[in-house]
Amino acid sequence: MNLSNSFKFALWLSFFASLPVSVLPPLERKPINSEIKFKIFHYMHNAEGSSDQLSGVVRCESNDVCNYNFTIPATSFNSKNEDRDRDMKKTIRSDEFQKIKLFGTGKLSEGKFKTQMSIQFVGITIERPVEFNVDSGWFEKKVSGTVELKLSDFKIVLPTLLGTPIKDRLKIDISTTFKKQ
Repeated sequence: MNLSNSFKFALWLSFFASLPVSVLPPLERKPINSEIKFKIFHYMHNAEGSSDQLSGVVRCESNDVCNYNFTIPATSFNSKNEDRDRDMKKTIRSDEFQKIKLFGTGKLSEGKFKTQMSIQFVGITIERPVEFNVDSGWFEKKVSGTVELKLSDFKIVLPTLLGTPIKDRLKIDISTTFKKQ
């Protein structure tokens, strides 16, 4: 690169460095590896299942404020028990409500991402405060956290086991790795 080209490059670089952050395009990250686990509780037997089909995007307008929008196919959860999975899909009406949606805005600070997460499930949207742990690598971020819900918040009739309903509690563990786009 000759001196003239170096000078032009330096001018362009200083121009972009002087722009406010809001003018620069947002940083996007997409999930490349995820595991969403659910756990339901019954006095005789707890059950869990998982899905690895989280899709969507995180857009960060600055280094610390990010918007996110994710979907999980309702039929993608597997508890390794075909009867339980069939009953679950019927209970959550997965043929009618095919996607679970997670969306909102949050703030990243000191290795934590805090958000008021909107959760759309079986046609009902509720909000819950959630705090995720964030491990940052050079190109990837690993995010993990837990959301506690009540099935009754979504007007789901509690399934029964041996005539006794499961507890009105649903625990969801989220573990995802994001990569810059």
